[in-house]
Order: sequence, then structure tokens, then C-alpha cells
Amino acid sequence: MIIKSEKDVRAAIKRIMKGPVFWVEAAAGGTRGFPDCVVAQHGFPVFCELKVGVMKKDHLSFTVRPAQRKVLLSMAKAGFKVRVMVGLKGASVIYDFAAVPLTLSGRVPIGLCISAGIYLSQER
Repeated sequence: MIIKSEKDVRAAIKRIMKGPVFWVEAAAGGTRGFPDCVVAQHGFPVFCELKVGVMKKDHLSFTVRPAQRKVLLSMAKAGFKVRVMVGLKGASVIYDFAAVPLTLSGRVPIGLCISAGIYLSQER
């Protein structure tokens, strides 16, 4: 599977997660900044923000809106497990990062990407 859009990242997450995935749909006034999905893993919720990024010379680049950054950091500080899952546009890889200020900057150094990659099968 080659990542072209966030829709592809959603499909990949649905396939690779080892638990049910609950999708959060945008609704006026209620979900601004809230993560895209919640995955049940070992009886605990894992909140996931999904992104599509591009590899620059020395970093992975993607957009995190201010409302998303605020909500995700607040959730992480409250003790929830919060992940940022970035599909690399034009490739078959998703990077899985903890939601911390560095990863929520939308500019992750290439060195951190090496150990965070989940490589997707080319099968459909």
C-alpha cells in the first residue's frame, strides 16, 4: 500500500492495529483538536492522531494544527497514551511517535524516524 492521503493512513491503521479502532468524526463544537481515532489495546485506550508527511533533507514534515497540539499535549499530560501516526507520502511506511512537543512540532528529525517505522505490505 502506497500512502497518498490521510484516507490511506486510516486504511493502514485499521489493518495493522491489534485491537478495535473507534473513529472520531469531526463535529461542530465538539471534537476540535481531538485525535482521529481511539484504539483499544490490552483494555486501555490509545488515542491516535493521523497525518501524512513528506521527507525533507533532514526531517519528516507534516502539519499539526494548534488546536490539535493543545488537545494532544493535554491528554498526554493527563496520563493517556497518545500517538501521532504519520504516513510517508509516496511510500509504504507509517511512523509511530509518542505525542510530545517535538513530534507535535510537525518537524521530526530523520534520526527519530529510523526506529519508528512500520513498513506496510505491498498487498492490497
